[in-house]
Amino acid sequence: MLEGVIGRVPELARRAFPQVPVPSVVARWLALLASLAALWGSCFGFDRNLARDKLVTMSSMCGARPRNSPFPAEPARLVDGSKWREYDACTATEHQPWIAVDLGTVQRIEEVIVTGRRDCCWGYRDLPLALELSDGAGSFQEVARREQPFSDREPWRIRLPGARGRQLRLRVASEQAAKIVLTEIEVFGSRD
Repeated sequence: MLEGVIGRVPELARRAFPQVPVPSVVARWLALLASLAALWGSCFGFDRNLARDKLVTMSSMCGARPRNSPFPAEPARLVDGSKWREYDACTATEHQPWIAVDLGTVQRIEEVIVTGRRDCCWGYRDLPLALELSDGAGSFQEVARREQPFSDREPWRIRLPGARGRQLRLRVASEQAAKIVLTEIEVFGSRD
């Protein structure tokens, strides 16, 4: 039955949006379905990405624009749930650059997934990368460190059973000038 409905999407799309070419209509339908699925999941507790749409701050911004995006890279894209761009945010080249996500309140954190850039240069200027947590009082404690490159296909997955924190920070722990270029940061756990 589902196959029949999926097969009729272009026809249904043409009826719903008669002035729009079919590929655009299909894209609109898929975007609508994705939005409804996200809403359904968040209403019933299935969406556990605690970082989704939270405040992201950075030590600096590179000002670059990814090739497949009409807009410059910006911090908010790191927590928007999208991983299709080459990268979503980058710092300038500097001493120990960092990117932080504020979860709003102290949360139980089970896993953090850091998705690297899609285009190239994995681990070229962003290692070693330290993951640090804070309860919001200002001091951070390192809970994980990555020495090996990671990308969009092989993200850095950090399991942190029992960890708690309000702020999560990724910092290049090197004395060399470096920059961080990432596609997405996800934090899974439970709200207290």
